[in-house]
Amino acid sequence: MSNGENTKVTGWTGWIVFAAALLVLEGILQIFYGLAAILNAHWFVYTSSSAYLIDTSGWGWWLMLVGILLVTTGVLLWTGNIVGRTVGVILAIISAIVNLAVFSVAPLWSLLAIVVDLLVIYAIAVHGREMKGLTQS
Repeated sequence: MSNGENTKVTGWTGWIVFAAALLVLEGILQIFYGLAAILNAHWFVYTSSSAYLIDTSGWGWWLMLVGILLVTTGVLLWTGNIVGRTVGVILAIISAIVNLAVFSVAPLWSLLAIVVDLLVIYAIAVHGREMKGLTQS
């Protein structure tokens, strides 16, 4: 089973495809938000005064970098790449921790997000190797 030829493809690959699609979609949104912050600072941050606590251009570049990381991870996850699987699990863990931190603000959505994160972590960690067999078929 170490060479991946005997790996049985199960329905859990659907969760991995779902996670990859979410990563790519979120990455594209982050890239657009980053571009908006770089190109038009007044659109991205609106305050009643002109004092900004953050540099919107720097924040925009950060958002674009995160967006590129998310899109790349999603694509690698679709192919069953070990780097994509590893980064995908790390990002899902970070998402679960963030949702746990904001649980008091939005308990229903946070609980839903944490459950989805845990399912994605399980799918990637246990059945991630199946994606490699699925893409080679």
